[in-house]
Amino acid sequence: MVRTGTSTAGRASRGFTLIEMLVTMMIIGLAMTLVFSIDNMVPKARLQSSASDLAADLQLVRNHALFAGREVVFAYHLDRETYEAWYPVEMDDDGRVLGPGRTVVREPTRVQQDMALAIVRLADGTIRDVDTVEFRIDRLGRIAPHKVLVVNAEFQDVERAWVVVDGLTNDARVVEDVPEVEEEITDAHFR
Repeated sequence: MVRTGTSTAGRASRGFTLIEMLVTMMIIGLAMTLVFSIDNMVPKARLQSSASDLAADLQLVRNHALFAGREVVFAYHLDRETYEAWYPVEMDDDGRVLGPGRTVVREPTRVQQDMALAIVRLADGTIRDVDTVEFRIDRLGRIAPHKVLVVNAEFQDVERAWVVVDGLTNDARVVEDVPEVEEEITDAHFR
């Protein structure tokens, strides 16, 4: 008697079944989705981290001025994507004033990789987007209200966060960027 069944060697030469191909494609698709979603989360996390670091450093320098009872200058260097703070006088290690000059409070600090300080918006609406913008923090910790736009350098129109310095409380906080509405929407748009 001769057997006519299929052997495992014969099945292997026919290739994959449709279900095997679909399962393989599903696994590859899920892996790609996971990779791309994680890749997109990293820049957004760096953006939030850069904005939070800037807000925290502003608060730290403000507290420094308040507790030391001395004026501090806080500067944004938009062209270099850095910020720093200093006393506008030369001081010794014991805090005695030696004369005019500069004593570092916060070393120049660069925002994280691929992030940028895009603009500084002053309380009167003036926008500064180049060079250096300086703010004086008085010995009572008061600073002029302003906003600093931190952006992802590669996706400036999409990934943005504002560091807002409140003029009343002098606190710095991070606010996600909300696109400005250019036109007011009324009932007439839906008629």
